[in-house]
Amino acid sequence: MTIYFKSIGYEPKKIENNLDGAILNGIIQRVNNQFCKLTGTISGDIIKKCDICSEDNKFIFEYNIDYMLVDGIYNKDIEDDNIIIEFDEVIDFDYVIQSELESIKCDYYKCKVCK
Repeated sequence: MTIYFKSIGYEPKKIENNLDGAILNGIIQRVNNQFCKLTGTISGDIIKKCDICSEDNKFIFEYNIDYMLVDGIYNKDIEDDNIIIEFDEVIDFDYVIQSELESIKCDYYKCKVCK
């Protein structure tokens, strides 16, 4: 799912998007003429390999998200590690979910047997 930056207003708008077993539920709203804020949760389940025994396991997750979204180059006055930069005037929620899923897959994981 995508949405144009210019269509996001100052009133909160509910967002829901599904991708690869993950669900993004959140609220997006404009903060100023350059930034939009996305808050909510990403939840679901994925198959994840144990880093000890290499067995595939179903991994259930639910994470809170809090991102600032910006269209293009921005002023560095805002110090935030959770900034997503878009360059095509479109926010791609599939990309947000995919980034979170890749991050989850890269985290160290021990299955119940190996703990």
